[in-house]
Amino acid sequence: MKIIIYCGGDEQTGLGHLSRSSTFSQTIEEIDDIRLQVLVKTEESFRSFFNEISSNVYYLEESIEILHFIDEFNPDIIIFDLLFVNDKIISIVKVKVSTLISISPIFNCNDY
Repeated sequence: MKIIIYCGGDEQTGLGHLSRSSTFSQTIEEIDDIRLQVLVKTEESFRSFFNEISSNVYYLEESIEILHFIDEFNPDIIIFDLLFVNDKIISIVKVKVSTLISISPIFNCNDY
């Protein structure tokens, strides 16, 4: 199984998403037969949250970049942990990936 975790956070939106996703990623890495990619949208000063992750961690400048990773990695599941994703991006992701999950308690796309 292939999983992408896509998270984001900064001083303005908070750092809980980064902390939670880092911890969750480390737990997933312990499970056999799961390939993981972690996509992070944050400032450079907060990248250290992911120093302990042995899977591929990529830092995004723009949310639209997630589409490239989906096409290249072809995940079974995408786990979101951030406050907002553009509606157009979510619509495209829904066509490409069978299972979308949010672990964020506040997420604009929970209605999808």
